[in-house]
Amino acid sequence: MDNSSVKVELPDPLGSFVDARVRTGQFADASAYLQDLVRRDHEAQVARLRELIQEGLDSGDPTPLADDEIAAIRQRIRAR
Repeated sequence: MDNSSVKVELPDPLGSFVDARVRTGQFADASAYLQDLVRRDHEAQVARLRELIQEGLDSGDPTPLADDEIAAIRQRIRAR
């Protein structure tokens, strides 16, 4: 897997917080801590998408939309 490099500048209070987390010994450095945060956020998003998919599957058999329902959906999309 290729790695990406991202430069992150944090205000002093957040930088101090990251440094404190690293000093606990749980993370080798600030990069490892931030990688862990991003990984956990990604995993949470994947889990949420799986929940939504399951919710859709559990909601019952699909029913076709009426033409007026399709038109209303298209109108809401255009309004965005």
